[in-house]
Amino acid sequence: MYRELLLTGKLAEHCATDEKAAFEMSEKIRAGFLNKNPMAEDDTMERIHLSAQAQRIADELAAAQIICI
Repeated sequence: MYRELLLTGKLAEHCATDEKAAFEMSEKIRAGFLNKNPMAEDDTMERIHLSAQAQRIADELAAAQIICI
């Protein structure tokens, strides 16, 4: 697949499509995680921790489902 996309000049387009899909999926997963795990208003460190955790989970799932298929 890689070689075919490279030779036909469609590799950049394919990569951009995958990147956009992964970013959108990551944003949806992150928003869903933060919806289910609301951040405390008074604890800044907890907010940072939850936000980072949500992003790690979202990135891992997006990579597994889109990039590593």
